[in-house]
Amino acid sequence: MVKTYFGASKPVVDADGWFDTGDLALLDDAGNLTLAGRSKDLIKSGGEWINPVEIEEIIGALPAVGLVAVIGRADPKWGTAADGDRTGPRPGGQRRKP
Repeated sequence: MVKTYFGASKPVVDADGWFDTGDLALLDDAGNLTLAGRSKDLIKSGGEWINPVEIEEIIGALPAVGLVAVIGRADPKWGTAADGDRTGPRPGGQRRKP
C-alpha cells in the first residue's frame, strides 16, 4: 500500500490506516465480502441515499426491457431525483437474470 499518490503530498490513508476506495460492500455473517457498487454512484434525494444499480437490476429483469439506466437529475422539491430510461423489448421477450 502506498502512503501518497505519485507526485502528491497529501496521504491517501486516514489516521487509522484505512484507504478509502469509494467501494460499497456487504459483509455477511460467514465473513463473505460482496462488492455492491461505488459510493460516487449513489443518488441523494430528499435526504435519502438511492443506489441506482439496485433499481436497474429490478427494471432490467423485466421481459419488456432491453437496457436500463438510472441517473440523478435536478429536482426542485428533492434536490436530486432518480430518473431513468430504457430500451426494449429484448429479442424474444426473454427475461434477463439479475
